[in-house]
Amino acid sequence: MKKLSFVLLFLLFVLVIGAHADKRPENLLAYDQDVSYEGPFDTKGIFKRSERKKIWYPSKRFQTVRQIRCAEAYLALQEGTWTGNLGDNGQCLDPGEGKDWVTGNYLNFLRQKTIHKSSLNDNSED
Repeated sequence: MKKLSFVLLFLLFVLVIGAHADKRPENLLAYDQDVSYEGPFDTKGIFKRSERKKIWYPSKRFQTVRQIRCAEAYLALQEGTWTGNLGDNGQCLDPGEGKDWVTGNYLNFLRQKTIHKSSLNDNSED
C-alpha cells in the first residue's frame, strides 16, 4: 500500500511539474508567427544573410513571404527561417549552397530574445 501511495504521489508531482514547464522563461521566448514583434526590421519583409559581411539585408526580389512560390520555402518562412535557393520568381532552385532567408518579424523576435536574455543575466549577482 505504501508503494502504491508513493507511486501515485510521484505521478502527481510529475503532472504538476509538467503543467508548469511551459511557463519557464526560455519557453516563453518561442517564436510565434502570429505575434508582430517590434523592432527595426519590417515585420513583413524578407531578409537574406550576406555570407561576406555576416549581416542581414532586405531582399531586392521579395518584399513579403506571399511572393515566394517555392512551397517548402513559403511554409518554412511562415515559421521565420529557411535555407535554400530561390529563383527570380520565388520558385525553388537546386539546393546547392543555399542562402539563409528570414522574415523581418523573426529578426525582431531574435533581437527581443537577445535583449531579454541579457537583462536576465544582468540581474545576477557575482
